[in-house]
Amino acid sequence: MIVKYKSALILYGMLLLIITFSFVIQLITNTHWVYLGIKPRSVEGLLGIIGTPFVHSDWEHLINNLLSLAIGLSITVYYYKELVNQVFIYIWIMGGLMVWLFGRDAYHVGASGLVYGIIGFILFSGLFRGEKRAIALALLIIFLNQGFIIGLLPLQKQVSYEAHLYSLTTGAVLAYYFRNDYKQIKDPHWNDQNNDNGTWNYQKHIQLETNEKEDKS
Repeated sequence: MIVKYKSALILYGMLLLIITFSFVIQLITNTHWVYLGIKPRSVEGLLGIIGTPFVHSDWEHLINNLLSLAIGLSITVYYYKELVNQVFIYIWIMGGLMVWLFGRDAYHVGASGLVYGIIGFILFSGLFRGEKRAIALALLIIFLNQGFIIGLLPLQKQVSYEAHLYSLTTGAVLAYYFRNDYKQIKDPHWNDQNNDNGTWNYQKHIQLETNEKEDKS
C-alpha cells in the first residue's frame, strides 16, 4: 500500500508542479493563456475542459487552489486509492463539460473546479458510507478554504460559481455511484488480508494474530 500511495502522490505532485510551471511561464512571457479556459458553447472553448486548471489569474488564485487540491488529493489517494484516478478524471471532464454546456458566456479558468469536486467526493463518500473521519476531513478542508460556500453562489462576476457548483455535484454523484465499490482503509494489514471483492477477511486477520503470538512465544 505504501508504494502505491507514494506513486500516486508523486503523480499528482507532478501535476501540481506543471500547473505552477504553466503560471510561471505566463508571468515570464507576460502573457495570459485565457484561451485555454472554458468558453461555454463554443468550439474553441472545448479545449478549456482540459486546459482550464493550467490557467490562473494571480499568485493568490494559484496558491489557494494548489493547497486545497494537494490536501484533497492526498486524502483521496490514502482512503480511496483504488478509485482516485477514475474519480479525478471524471470530475475534471464532467465538471468542465457542464460548465461548457451551462456556464455564462465568459472564459472560466483555474483549478478550483477540481478542488470542489474532490471535496464533494470526500464529503459525500463519508455521508453515504457512514465514515465520520472522511466527513471531518472534508469539513476541515472547507474550513481552511475561506470563501468555499460563497464560491457556490453567483455573487462575484470574476468567480466561476458554475465550475464550483457543477464539480461539487459531480463529486457527490461519483460518491454515490462508488459508495459500495471500495471500503476505506482502516488497518495497515488491509492489502494482505482482503478478499477478492475488497472486503475485510476476519478469518485471515485472526490467523495472522495467532501466528504472531506463536512466533513471540
